[in-house]
Amino acid sequence: MHRLTRILVLSLLAAPLSVVHAGAAEPPPGIIPGTAGRDLPPPPDPERSLVLAVLPDRTTGRDWGLRYIEMAVEDLNRIRPDAVLSIGDMIQGYTRSVEQWDREVAEYRAITDRLTMPFYPLAGNHEVVSGTRNRQDLTFQERYQQTFAPLYYAVEFDLASVVVLYSDDPTFGSGFGIGEAQLAWLGTCLERLAARDKPIFVLLHRPLWRSRGSGWAERVHPVLVRHRVHAVIGGHFHSLQRDPDWDGIQYHILGTCGGMIDQLPLAGQLQHLSFIRVRVNGDVSIYHQPVGTTLPDDFVLGIDQDRVNRLKTDDRVVRIRDAANDPFRGPVAATVTAEMFNPIDVPVEITGRVVTAKPEGESWLASTWLSRMEQDRFNPYTTDAETSFRTTGALSRVRLEPGQRKHIVIDLASPAVEAPRNPPEFEFRAFFRDSHGRETPALIRRRLPLRRVIDSGNPMTEWPLCAWDFSVYETLERNPSVRFQQNGNGLVLHLKVPDDRLSGFEAHPRGVIERSTDPPSDAVVILIGEGTTQRRFYIEPQMGLEVVEIRPEAAQPSSVQAEWANWEGDGSGWALTIRLPSEVLIREPGGEAIRINIGIADNDDSYHTQWRWLAPVGLSAWLR
Repeated sequence: MHRLTRILVLSLLAAPLSVVHAGAAEPPPGIIPGTAGRDLPPPPDPERSLVLAVLPDRTTGRDWGLRYIEMAVEDLNRIRPDAVLSIGDMIQGYTRSVEQWDREVAEYRAITDRLTMPFYPLAGNHEVVSGTRNRQDLTFQERYQQTFAPLYYAVEFDLASVVVLYSDDPTFGSGFGIGEAQLAWLGTCLERLAARDKPIFVLLHRPLWRSRGSGWAERVHPVLVRHRVHAVIGGHFHSLQRDPDWDGIQYHILGTCGGMIDQLPLAGQLQHLSFIRVRVNGDVSIYHQPVGTTLPDDFVLGIDQDRVNRLKTDDRVVRIRDAANDPFRGPVAATVTAEMFNPIDVPVEITGRVVTAKPEGESWLASTWLSRMEQDRFNPYTTDAETSFRTTGALSRVRLEPGQRKHIVIDLASPAVEAPRNPPEFEFRAFFRDSHGRETPALIRRRLPLRRVIDSGNPMTEWPLCAWDFSVYETLERNPSVRFQQNGNGLVLHLKVPDDRLSGFEAHPRGVIERSTDPPSDAVVILIGEGTTQRRFYIEPQMGLEVVEIRPEAAQPSSVQAEWANWEGDGSGWALTIRLPSEVLIREPGGEAIRINIGIADNDDSYHTQWRWLAPVGLSAWLR
């Protein structure tokens, strides 16, 4: 049984410590709150060593992420550390709905409440950022304090001290950092903790030492050095890595436990727990453990994670330079060029394939700690696992020295299909030898651009609006679709959008022009024409029947007199029927075809908005 401790209170303005006695003759370790918040459990008093577990991020996890939390709680109850801490991002958040936030908290707490040891949470951006996109909206920051804990605080364990910081401090100003009040509290708190002559660990969600403009090197790190902090541990990146020590302080970044990942474990991305062990003699070890095993703290070095990040985010690594015809009602034989480039400092070898089946997992991953990355990231609504496209020749493994560029030719073929489908997906893997000599893969996903030619004389054909690029925020919803119908000299669009929520946001302060590029609600964008003569039309649910034209050179949008438009929505989706008059339709030379693209923005009353498009941006469809 954990013995009772007293609570030590530090004011937000770094005033002298005030001690609240709990009847003990000698002051035991306790809690040092930095702000008001829900009471925390007293820390334990280990006999021979102190073991602290840390739960990494579980966002951007769909509901499947909760099973990793459940597995972690089962593991922790078997391992029995003295306490469990969080690195933040415990819920998806980023909502405008207090009810939605409360439901996500209840789901998470229903699992972590099963822990048989004290639990100390930490506020990540997903807990406190509001879907209103207003940084001064403190609705969920205040709710976090009521539901979880103070925003920053310290815990004095018997053999060590832990300081929990708040990296989304709204008083910092622009960017992210530690505000003046929190920094003053930190200095006073560390002075107290350093006098105990026990190891000190600092936890925060965002790795602010990696953020330009955070002032970490000038304002925070010197305070940590002065008070002999042992290690700083962050999260947020979803990539496990050990950064170089800095003035004798270790810097760690944790991966995920239930969060979305898109790489393999050797690239730093895996579902794991982290542990801090402090022995009576002061020895410290930090290690990581997927289910059934443990990993050293340098399992992935920061330099190797930087290489993986360059490979997966640099568009030049693999560029598909050509497009293929859509096989709707006609067979396709196409030759496309893939341009490959190595942006890192070691050689890479790249392989590729067309995705033709739903993933069944990686056979080399130990079944006791299977990450399920392939299955968890797979979205059956945006990836056509039954694509009709096949390569007609083998894609050879391409070796690239640092800075080298090569072109390969990919021959593709598809029989005719009876209905338009999603574009085929390519999966490339770039392999390099990491700092430990292991062959490390970086996964690179691309979708083949398709040239679409639409016959408006077939008004019953439903053309899907697809995800041509990739996002970890892709929703698990079927593609929207559009039917085209000529009506006199005008054009009728019949849009059908599977969606559990028709989202509007009338209170959003941004103007229509700014909203049209990243809508805070559901919306439709219609592009007519190409290049400098292209016209852009925009409509949101709260705009009713009004369609506006966004002109780059105009300060204000102009209304378009659509002859009629109609929104309809229910629990399974919404529909929009709109007739555009002939005068807004730009016909190509010859007068028989229109270049058109249509985008659907899906918001779901959240911070992030997802797009689906009729054709790749920059490659509008031909409407005849």
